[in-house]
Amino acid sequence: MRALALFTFATAVLGGVSALAVPVKRALEAREPAKNAVPNPIKFSGAAKAHMDNLGLAKGSPERKQVKDYHRKIVAEEMAKNGAHSAQVVHLSHKVGSVDPKLHITAGFWNKDDKRMKSKYGDPPKTGNLHHVYADHHPVDPVYLHHVTKAGGHLRRSFPSDLDELEAREPAKNAVPNAIKFSGGAKAHMDSLGLAKGSPERKQVKEYHRNIVKAEMAKNGATSARINHLGHSTGSVDNKYHVTAGFWDKDNKRIKSTYGTPPKTGDLHHVYADKAHAHPVYKAAVEKAGKVL
Repeated sequence: MRALALFTFATAVLGGVSALAVPVKRALEAREPAKNAVPNPIKFSGAAKAHMDNLGLAKGSPERKQVKDYHRKIVAEEMAKNGAHSAQVVHLSHKVGSVDPKLHITAGFWNKDDKRMKSKYGDPPKTGNLHHVYADHHPVDPVYLHHVTKAGGHLRRSFPSDLDELEAREPAKNAVPNAIKFSGGAKAHMDSLGLAKGSPERKQVKEYHRNIVKAEMAKNGATSARINHLGHSTGSVDNKYHVTAGFWDKDNKRIKSTYGTPPKTGDLHHVYADKAHAHPVYKAAVEKAGKVL
């Protein structure tokens, strides 16, 4: 009875407060190949982690671990049904900010060969990169529920739904020629650097990244792109300074990247730039935050 009461309360809260990491990404935060090489790991996207940050779930805290375990348990059950060996949670449990009103977690699945497992949806049937993992058969974790309630509905303003959907995008989300968008994770990164939305400083940083990516798009015949990671040389297996982005052609078909020996293909491109000439506003914001490019 107590569990039922908790679930009823949870449904009411999640129905009125957006619990999305980023309200949109319907095709997964494009992951670099082989990120999930360990059997059965369940990772969290940058946007999902930023969502936990915004909810006040501090990194390394028991509360954050409990919330992650709640999501991992539900996703692990669905992985078993699909024969998946690894997964990435893109959106935390939610029912607001999605075309699907059922309480669900949005996640991507990969098989034992680290190949993405597609989902099927709609009528007539379509395929996508993300799965909706329904969560209404489990009581909502009380710690997660508490922090969502405490947030009071400010998450929408932290993660606008229009561009965030592009982080994990289904086909045709980037129909506008030559559009260069930013993923929810990239926007959350700018937020964390103190680059306020709509500010001249943020505009300069976005234009700096767009100019870098624009030149590479021309070389690849791409007509649209999404920037997943801002310029960096740390936190990547590639220590050259680069912007990480996905490219699409005029038919909105993803343009694959080729890398490694023997050659492999992936969804993301490393767009190299001169670190010494990083935009001064971006560099200053990174240094002020106590980080390195």
